[in-house]
Amino acid sequence: DPKAEREREAYFAAGYGWDEAVRLAKIWKLTDPDEAKAMGGKKLLAGQKLPVKPSAEGVQSALEYKRVNAFFEAGYEIEDAVKLAKIWKTKDAYGAKIEGGKRLLAGQKLPIQP
Repeated sequence: DPKAEREREAYFAAGYGWDEAVRLAKIWKLTDPDEAKAMGGKKLLAGQKLPVKPSAEGVQSALEYKRVNAFFEAGYEIEDAVKLAKIWKTKDAYGAKIEGGKRLLAGQKLPIQP
């Protein structure tokens, strides 16, 4: 179901995870935390706030995921990340994907083309 998929994606993109789904299920009196994920995503897509905040780690993870996706959606590949890691002296190629995505989302160009 594409609608349910969008709702779950919105839930995770906001930094929420399993622990928050368990807490939300209790608050909303749902038996299944997966239902809480869908309901939470639906509320987020409608511009509503949830009664539970995402963890700092969840928010950081969601941000990294968004940046890595931007890197790949721009046409870059793993080999490009390896090259960028050397240019930027990042710890590894994954760090270069995150940095590349961050720069792309900010409207910047990267020093190599995909």
